[in-house]
Amino acid sequence: MTKKVRALLITSGLIIFLSWAFRFYVLFTRWGTDRFSMFNAFIALIFFSIGLFLLWMVKQDKKLIRRDYTILIVSAIFTLFWWGNRWQKVWFHPENDPNPRPHLHLASLYLVMGALLLLTGWMGRKKLAQESKNRD
Repeated sequence: MTKKVRALLITSGLIIFLSWAFRFYVLFTRWGTDRFSMFNAFIALIFFSIGLFLLWMVKQDKKLIRRDYTILIVSAIFTLFWWGNRWQKVWFHPENDPNPRPHLHLASLYLVMGALLLLTGWMGRKKLAQESKNRD
């Protein structure tokens, strides 16, 4: 794993982990006022897990296998779909969002992170396939 990939995984892992940990805090302090609290908690749990997985990948470094990169690709695709949907909702219907500008910036950040993580997973799988082909 190169230093750039390690830096990307650490940065995106910390951003996702800490932002969704804060989202959990907000959800549980205002549990009764949100009618979609269970759905929001489920999505927060998914992204919290993605952040933990990214930090775990940095810790494993040399022991990563093909399955780990596949999980990274699936996580990145989920991130892209979720935040792509969020971005288009805020972009086309800002009147339905209480804070459209910060949500648009946040969605854009997650879209860029998701794309970079997708490329990282794809290149990692490709690199492992090349290494296994060279060993044979």
